[in-house]
Amino acid sequence: MTTNLRAELQEREPICREQISDYLGNEVVSEQEDSFTLKVLLRVGEAAVGKLTCESILVLIEKDGKMHAERAQATLTCTGEEAELEISGVPKNTASLLIVRPYITPADGIRRYGSAITLHCGGNGQELGDGCLDVDREKPRQIIATDDTFIFNDEKNSRTSQSYGDVARLQVRNTGNADTDLYRASYFKFTLDPETVALLDADVPARLRLFVSGTEYSESRKYYNMAVYATDIRWTENELNFNNHKELAQTGECLAKDIHCESGFITVDIGDYLKKQARAADGSVTVSFMATSEGHEDAIIIFMTSKEADYGKPTIEFGEPALDITELNLPTEGNVGFDPWG
Repeated sequence: MTTNLRAELQEREPICREQISDYLGNEVVSEQEDSFTLKVLLRVGEAAVGKLTCESILVLIEKDGKMHAERAQATLTCTGEEAELEISGVPKNTASLLIVRPYITPADGIRRYGSAITLHCGGNGQELGDGCLDVDREKPRQIIATDDTFIFNDEKNSRTSQSYGDVARLQVRNTGNADTDLYRASYFKFTLDPETVALLDADVPARLRLFVSGTEYSESRKYYNMAVYATDIRWTENELNFNNHKELAQTGECLAKDIHCESGFITVDIGDYLKKQARAADGSVTVSFMATSEGHEDAIIIFMTSKEADYGKPTIEFGEPALDITELNLPTEGNVGFDPWG
């Protein structure tokens, strides 16, 4: 922005985001073979009545975490103080983000943007995720994993001694009848500095946040449930493999079970667990977690993104959740299997 333009804008009456538009909610209104159509409801602020326009971007997230953006097929209908944005062509089988940026263009020709909206949708027909109202609020503190990898019990192809610390896509699958009989499992290690550890003493909520980028679906493999365990912390991503995982990353407390996952973020409340962990001399805390599907012969392969991925890096998140969802009492006809509120 040039100095003259900045000065000119500062002299004008400010228009805050809420005066333009706020997110109210969403609903999937129709289903096609490979996609669905989404309706997003917006509140139109006093500054935007009769003037509102929206930019709609669809971001496709591949299984390796790479992202591809394109303009979404969207139609905006405004009625007084409310507006409906209908977005078609949202894919069922690819994880995606929908980014909506409402704006007005006053007589001076300079766009003023309202509160941006980000909606996540998982692949394989998963319901729509929460809507994020990107307005002035404190963002949660996020700690990215220092190490992550997966182990593979595939002796036939000499993978039991192989490390996968440099890959962007991790794998989970457990075909045994016991949860501890691992076939493929993903591991995540974090170090929390003293400033972050202090948040635990203040009872700030803490969540493990992992991104499932896709699944290998087949008629013979339909079991999706995942479990998350604490493990020993002696491993590194460049040395951990199936042969040594019991020695370096011994499985400990089960932190969550029955996590039905297809694509999208999963979160596990780990605040109480973190509080119990020993602190190093400098006040830091190092913890490790293992994700595996619950033991079942019909278990599918679940793909998860690592810290090497462009999107969905494994994190521990401190603070209130960033997502804010408001339910709509809209008709649900044509919405079978795509309940946006779970």
